[in-house]
Amino acid sequence: MKWNSRRSHIAFPALVVLVACSCGKGTVDGSKSSRMLGKWLEVQFATDDNANGVMDSWEVHNVGKNVVDVMVFNKDSSGYESVHAEDSTMTYPFTWVYLSGDSISRSGIGHDTVTYQITKITSVNLTLMNYTVNGRVWYLFNKN
Repeated sequence: MKWNSRRSHIAFPALVVLVACSCGKGTVDGSKSSRMLGKWLEVQFATDDNANGVMDSWEVHNVGKNVVDVMVFNKDSSGYESVHAEDSTMTYPFTWVYLSGDSISRSGIGHDTVTYQITKITSVNLTLMNYTVNGRVWYLFNKN
């Protein structure tokens, strides 16, 4: 009986520490705002060619081999998009803000404002969608 009592006195504090550490990590890493931060590499895009409002598999295209499109979202609401194609690189600085839990607004130079709906966000994947004159467009990113 004494041996079980000693074992429980050691196991219980260890369990408390383990649970406390796990809870702390989940709340910080689990928020959309913390997952949004960082550098994202665009790997695919999709256009709603048949106007059904759904990203069909045949509408998804890989980003070209000679194109590197990176978006960076900083904690201070600044960011930039850098597009390298062929021998040229263009960088577009912007500020961004959450409009709601599922959308962001990105404002750049020359009053260029784009609103994206966040359709998926994990610690390693981000899918943004916006409406253009040609319909819906999705942008699929991997954490870089």
